[in-house]
Amino acid sequence: MPSDDRFGVCYVATGGQFVKEANRSAERIDTVSPDTPCSIVTDEASTDIVSDVFDELLTLSEPSFSWTDKPRGLALSPYKRTLYLDSDTWVVSADGLADLNTVLDRVPVAAAHGIIRSIAAKYESRPISPSPAPPTYPWFNTGVIAFRRDDANELLTEWQQRHETYEQELAGINDQEAFRDAAYVSDACIHTIPPEYNYRVGNGFQYLNGPVRILHGRLNEQSYRDIANTVNDERALRDDGRSYRIVRVGEDAIARRVGLTKTEYRLSRLFLSLSRRGLGTTASRVLDWIRGGRFH
Repeated sequence: MPSDDRFGVCYVATGGQFVKEANRSAERIDTVSPDTPCSIVTDEASTDIVSDVFDELLTLSEPSFSWTDKPRGLALSPYKRTLYLDSDTWVVSADGLADLNTVLDRVPVAAAHGIIRSIAAKYESRPISPSPAPPTYPWFNTGVIAFRRDDANELLTEWQQRHETYEQELAGINDQEAFRDAAYVSDACIHTIPPEYNYRVGNGFQYLNGPVRILHGRLNEQSYRDIANTVNDERALRDDGRSYRIVRVGEDAIARRVGLTKTEYRLSRLFLSLSRRGLGTTASRVLDWIRGGRFH
């Protein structure tokens, strides 16, 4: 295990599509914070498309090309103080990286709350294995996680094992159910970071109390810039005894920013859902949307 004491960013990306996304995300970090080291954990076949911007490239043996690769890859992080970023993140400013490094002085793991907190809402089911966590324990989004590597080993192992079990019980399930349950039984106390450090693009209302530091969602470069400028516009501030922004980047705005019509944007989401979740779940969501719900 490497003994690097520095703070650094580590991506886990298996498969060409996600490696290319990670390249773009890391290149953005190199622009706003060139002194912050970045590493990537990927599969052997994808190593030839990894950007030169990464300081270190690590290979994951026997990748599953699923969410299970994330905790396995993070265990290989070369940094004792690690910031994990999903490949579809865009760092707005270096302040966000510095702030997440600072919080690790006091806490072993930090992550933002998950916006969609129910597996039943997203997958119409949940794993057969009962959750050890009570309803009072929150959900976390696993796209931005800061952690002290030596204090998070148990959590990473538990997360991996639980996700492997849950995925056998419910194919296609994401890793947030397993992370929540692993965090609850782990000795590593999870610190909650505010949404400014994991702003989920297009995921409904998010209450902000300061500039957004990290965007999270699949957009092109110009769209990231446009949305960062929108949510960080000082004119969006309200002052009624406490300053905050109420921001909703909706479907129309996102469609315009990625250069699509609203119909084209909806079709792209439909095809993405089919590829990720299959026909049955996608059809169920379309019916829910027709009845007045939200296609998520």
